[in-house]
Amino acid sequence: VQDTDLCVMNVQTVVFNDDRINLDALQKLVIVPTEAVEFIARLYIAYFNRLPDAEGLRHWVTQHQHGLSLDTITHYFLQQDEAIDLREMTDQVLIETAYRQILSRAPDAVGREYWGETLKSEDLNRSDLFLAIMHAALSTDSADRDQLNEISELAMYFAWHSGLSDIDSASV
Repeated sequence: VQDTDLCVMNVQTVVFNDDRINLDALQKLVIVPTEAVEFIARLYIAYFNRLPDAEGLRHWVTQHQHGLSLDTITHYFLQQDEAIDLREMTDQVLIETAYRQILSRAPDAVGREYWGETLKSEDLNRSDLFLAIMHAALSTDSADRDQLNEISELAMYFAWHSGLSDIDSASV
């Protein structure tokens, strides 16, 4: 149907040939600031080393809509079985893991030393290291920021725009 308005009610997903539009996700996208949705999507990448699944992302976005802060959501991510076990890792292994999961690379010598000293001085909680590295990468004009933005765009497409929930296909 071309150049025709169509009114649909109580429809969650519309499929056109090879394209699928999740109307429920689009409605929530309008209600929640994009930055908050992207932040939650990045938590999946940082702590679970995978793209978010649609159901999980919608769950946490809904929690945020109902007043749960992003800091509290981050805390809940760390309590999930899927989250890496921060208590078992040495500082150096933790830094290596954070770089690999967030930036898809090994830490350089300067980064390894900086984050190691920051953890040693207890200026940063071990559980906040992943967020600190993510924020540092996003705050500079660098290949790391570009890498993280690319993965974030993929995450948003996978879960938010396409509504996909196949966790096996979501590894980064």
